[in-house]
Amino acid sequence: MKTNLFIFISFFFLISCTLAPPPRPEPVNIINSITLTKPYEEVWIELIEYLSSRQIQIKTIDKNSGFIDTDFMELDYQILADYAWTGTRLPSAGYPKGKIKANIFIKKIGGAETKINVNTNVSVFLNGMGSTLVPDQWINAKSTGKFESDILNIFK
Repeated sequence: MKTNLFIFISFFFLISCTLAPPPRPEPVNIINSITLTKPYEEVWIELIEYLSSRQIQIKTIDKNSGFIDTDFMELDYQILADYAWTGTRLPSAGYPKGKIKANIFIKKIGGAETKINVNTNVSVFLNGMGSTLVPDQWINAKSTGKFESDILNIFK
């Protein structure tokens, strides 16, 4: 009887492991810059309007140098997987929330050409769930490229 129970539990354990979805592939070829045939002033205004309409807080702004630094925005677990890649399955109980920010550089490169570059910083909260081995902590993650494309797509 014990042998049958052991076999059943082992079989159940093996089956449950194979049913788990595989880890998501690492994002590659993230497009984080574009060159536009628009004047700098027009690009600057469109970008500020976009950030304001999405209630993205601006931490630092310098129009003369073309630099915008956004404040961190909280991401809950429902959308975290769209923006953060950690090499594991997201979302999960272990990563209940995240945060993302952007540094945006705008540069006039010609008469009516402007280049935009978007760099992001993504972190996820690792929930140790009361474990003494794994404390609660923020860890760096990789961007999936969605936040960059969200910003750059306003010019398409």
